[in-house]
Amino acid sequence: MDFWDFAVPIIVVFGHNALLFFWCQKKEDNSYIDVFWGLTMLFPILALFLKKYIDGTYPDARSWLMLIMVGIWSIRLAWHIGARHTKEDFRYVDMRNRWMQNGQFGYYWRAFLYVFMLQGLFSLIVNSAALYTVIYSENNILTWLDMVGVVIWTIGFAIEWVGDEQLKRHLADKTPGKQKFIAWGLWRYTRHPNYFGEAMLWWGVYLVACTVQTGWVTIYAPLWITILVRFISGVPLLERKYADRADWQKYCRETNVFVPWFYKK
Repeated sequence: MDFWDFAVPIIVVFGHNALLFFWCQKKEDNSYIDVFWGLTMLFPILALFLKKYIDGTYPDARSWLMLIMVGIWSIRLAWHIGARHTKEDFRYVDMRNRWMQNGQFGYYWRAFLYVFMLQGLFSLIVNSAALYTVIYSENNILTWLDMVGVVIWTIGFAIEWVGDEQLKRHLADKTPGKQKFIAWGLWRYTRHPNYFGEAMLWWGVYLVACTVQTGWVTIYAPLWITILVRFISGVPLLERKYADRADWQKYCRETNVFVPWFYKK
């Protein structure tokens, strides 16, 4: 472990997001950053793997486990968001309109810092348990806690994936008179199974990190993604969009906001 074990992920994430900023300005669409959100977790792990091979230390079994879990999640999420992307998301449109009131330069520096650099920081925080494991793990023997972490990650990943697929089917259904808001499948039990699954899988990653010496200190990583999707960038922004609709208010009375899929109010 040396200085570059910590510097490489930071350079990779902020360097990537800085380049993405310029590309998104050319496309006039900042929401492409959501497509790359998952990949900003994968790229620094790959960079650390490359560093280990260059150093001749080589990743252990637990590091490979982290690469597989984060890699599967990040590639699926990037594909899912990218496949449905057609125009700039309403959240970024709102930001653009507000920031443009401060002039072009005022818009640019706010977009660079508040969208691209801030998301880079958030991704490093969320990814901390995985990065910690890749940096410090030196044991090819997996423990029962590793297996528990993998099981929780698998359940969370399945909930997120199934929830996304059910929503996709609901949106593709053009039956006249169909209820706008999905209330079947996992969505019958929580308004946001994809967000719940997202938070849950990162707790699985954290449990794997706990098998590494003092890995428990990275508990802030799963806590942050849980807080982020529930109280900051996920649920609140989405629910605020429909807050004034009567059918949404009725839907909210009948479903829970962010709870285990097996629980219904």
